[in-house]
Amino acid sequence: MKINEINAIEFSGYGKIVKKFSDAEVPWKQTTISPTGDRSEELWRYGRPVYLEPLEGTGVIFVESGSQPIKMFLLDKPIVLDPDCSFCILSYYSDFKCIMAAPDTRETVRAGSVLTASGIYPNIVAERINTVLYQERTGKFSFKGEKHPYWEMTYMDVGSMVCTVDGVDYELKKGEMMFFAPMQYHSQWGTGGEPLAFLTVTFEISEGDMTLLSDRVLSSSADMHRVMKTILSEYREDNIYSGGMILASLMQAIIISMRSLQMERADVNIQSNVSDKTKNDIVERCIQIIDSELQERITLEMLAKRVCVSMSYISKLFRSELGMGVSVFIKERRLDRAKELIRSGKYTITQVSDMMGFCSVTYFSTEFKRKFGVTPSDYSRSIAAL
Repeated sequence: MKINEINAIEFSGYGKIVKKFSDAEVPWKQTTISPTGDRSEELWRYGRPVYLEPLEGTGVIFVESGSQPIKMFLLDKPIVLDPDCSFCILSYYSDFKCIMAAPDTRETVRAGSVLTASGIYPNIVAERINTVLYQERTGKFSFKGEKHPYWEMTYMDVGSMVCTVDGVDYELKKGEMMFFAPMQYHSQWGTGGEPLAFLTVTFEISEGDMTLLSDRVLSSSADMHRVMKTILSEYREDNIYSGGMILASLMQAIIISMRSLQMERADVNIQSNVSDKTKNDIVERCIQIIDSELQERITLEMLAKRVCVSMSYISKLFRSELGMGVSVFIKERRLDRAKELIRSGKYTITQVSDMMGFCSVTYFSTEFKRKFGVTPSDYSRSIAAL
């Protein structure tokens, strides 16, 4: 689970940040707690506010409140938890102590899963690269085939060739790649046409399941082209730490490929007829216009003229695709941009309100608090305090 920073926006659904609290401000008896474990299946919940202040070491707090999902925050500043907010405090790779002031009566609830204070662990780990080989061949190239107990990646840099995997032929064109699984028999051969060149990397995986990558040709995105360019450059120049750079780039190639395929799987159930695509294209074009002209006066009539459809049709599309009307969408987009402008520190709240076209600072503050849980002024102060 990702560690979040405690700030006025992220933490607004669970409690608030306070200054160092004194005995006079806290209605409950203060105790020092020292969580020793890095995992738990239980949460505490009190019917009244709970005060917490870190003393030493590094700790995290898991919080859950009402409809708010369970989140993990770095407990690095004094906070007051809302009544009935469930929480669990764990040490994070070090001894941790904090002050807690809470009522005498508490409820223990099950977390639903094991809460673990741990860092980021990769889903897939390439432990070692066995070989890196760049080959330049004529169109008559032919490799009879092999199988081996480790993974192999082939990236087509120039020309094209055919890869036969377990008796099935795949054409590999410039910019495309394939992964061959351990003990998967594969052969490669040119089609007799133009010269070809390709990169082969064999490697071992110590963690993760890559079977999704085998038995398919993968098209390379712009990100993948950059990764392959790095591997080829490091291979040719053979500089200090080139091996590490190649291994890191290989991991990027694997992750980009896995992520792309997982996203394709998630989209399998999306309707793909021409009518739906046209509808989505119109909404996308409208969003692009809105985002590029947020500081200008945007009307439904203007959008309709720009995308060449009727105003009623755009309204219908926005409600069916986005669940809101055009004017509401524009306002939400302007609030998001306003948040970015405030975070930049270059403008006053009044200037941001005017830039985003709100009729008054009061109305802007009301809408900003509705969306983000804090006023623009409080958000500005929370950013400045970081």
